[in-house]
Amino acid sequence: MIVSVRQSDEGGRFMQACSRYGIQEIPPDYAVPDDVENLWVTLADLEILCAAPGILTNEARSVVSLLLGYA
Repeated sequence: MIVSVRQSDEGGRFMQACSRYGIQEIPPDYAVPDDVENLWVTLADLEILCAAPGILTNEARSVVSLLLGYA
C-alpha cells in the first residue's frame, strides 16, 4: 500500500462515519477483473472525469486528493 488514511465525515447523519481511503500500486501485468460492481480507470481517464462537473462522488474526490500528493 502506497498510502492509507482514515477520514471522518462531518455533520448531519454521517457525523460518526469514518472511511478508509488508500492507494495501491498494481503490477503492469495485473489482470483487471471484469466486474460490474467496480470500475477501473487509468490516470488519464480519471483526469477527464475530474474535469467534468457532477461525475465524481465525494469519496472519489477524496481518493483523487491522495493521488495529487504523488503526482
